Amino acid sequence: MPLLKMDGPAVFKLAVGVLEENSFEPVRPDSERVRLRSCPFHPLADGARDLVCGMNHALVTGIVDGLRTPAIEAVLDPEGGECCIELRPRDVP
Repeated sequence: MPLLKMDGPAVFKLAVGVLEENSFEPVRPDSERVRLRSCPFHPLADGARDLVCGMNHALVTGIVDGLRTPAIEAVLDPEGGECCIELRPRDVP
């Protein structure tokens, strides 16, 4: 399948829609990033944070990969009280 020819804002909008539908509660702290406020697996994270955060990262990376665009990437970036994943523009050479 070919890569989508979408600019950054269009890709972020599409990704945010998918994440909203899956209870991640995405928010945009600035125009460059999307943070996930809610972890759908939060009850499990208390006992196995590394496992759950790794699973979330793989899941959101799969969503981004499914968009077939090089414009964004999912980054593991834990911050207190929020999901550990952030979407950022990908540095494409």
